[in-house]
Amino acid sequence: MILAMAMAVKLGHCEQAAPADPPEESRKLDRVRAEIERLEAVLEKTRKEEKGLLGELQRMDLDLALHRRQLSYLSTELARTRIEIREAGLSVEETRRLLDERRRAMARRIRSLYMAGPPSFEHLLLTASSPAEVVTAYRWATRSSLADRSRVEEYRSAEVAWNDALHDLEGKKAALTLLLSSERVRTRELETLRRERSQLLSGVQKEALTQQGTLTEMIETRDALERLVRALSEGKTVSPDMRVGFDKFRGLLPWPVPGKILVPFGAQKNARFETLVPHPGIDLAVTEGEPIRAVHDGVVAFSDWFKGFGNLLVVEHGGGFMSVYAHASERLVATGDKVSEGQVIARAGDTGSLDGAKLYFEIIKDGKAENPVSWLTRR
Repeated sequence: MILAMAMAVKLGHCEQAAPADPPEESRKLDRVRAEIERLEAVLEKTRKEEKGLLGELQRMDLDLALHRRQLSYLSTELARTRIEIREAGLSVEETRRLLDERRRAMARRIRSLYMAGPPSFEHLLLTASSPAEVVTAYRWATRSSLADRSRVEEYRSAEVAWNDALHDLEGKKAALTLLLSSERVRTRELETLRRERSQLLSGVQKEALTQQGTLTEMIETRDALERLVRALSEGKTVSPDMRVGFDKFRGLLPWPVPGKILVPFGAQKNARFETLVPHPGIDLAVTEGEPIRAVHDGVVAFSDWFKGFGNLLVVEHGGGFMSVYAHASERLVATGDKVSEGQVIARAGDTGSLDGAKLYFEIIKDGKAENPVSWLTRR
């Protein structure tokens, strides 16, 4: 967006900035070396985390295998218990059938005794021919009564025992079913956790590859800067191919102001109209009049007032890269001026701003805005 504005003022071709003094290049080299050390430490930490995750994944696999064996055992126990229940049920039915037969036989006997009526002592005395017959009759009646009662008690005891056994087996089946269900839930949880761990491990591995790639690029930048610093310190002529371009300084550029980010990069939601408003840069907190510094060497491609942005500066860095600084209270460089990294190019303010003092900052590559935070140093 800002690039189009800058082009609208018909900028001329900007010549390459002159080689910087050795001390400035040395500062850049020091910053690159510090970033290399930081990346190496982060990469080592990431690799250790990866090893730790692999160990944790192995433990999870073992735990999962253990639970699967438990599930297999429980399934076998459940099947065996069901067979026992089925067999016990058949035994109970057979026992009930036999007992029912005895009960019916006893009922017939009791009915016949009822019809005959209970023998009385007087009747026995009148019909008995001797005292021995009376004693024999009473003994027979007693034995018969005891036998009948014994049969009833046996029937009831057997029925209670089988019912208790069946109840116990049903309880065992219910307990095993509940345990089996719990184990299946546990297994699903473990499998979910394993997937999450695998995804995390994949993320760590991907991050490690990214960091390794960044570290490799940073080492290349360091080597190029070392060659450049050596050539400058020895007074040699520096050819254009020895220059280290803007693209080599991703994550190494100094912040234009030290303030915190007020509005991040990316489209922002308008609270009033509920719409997304493009925001291809970042808004940084400033105090009125504080210095705004160039983030890299370059040539001022635009330095003027621009509607909606107040005092606006666009610095061209070569290779299709530009940096944009808006809402300044004062511009200290003019179009065509060469600037160095860290040079004060403006004073902070609130010109063109509806939100008070702030710095709107963009980085553009071939006309497309990129997130400035990825280019600036970590802090």
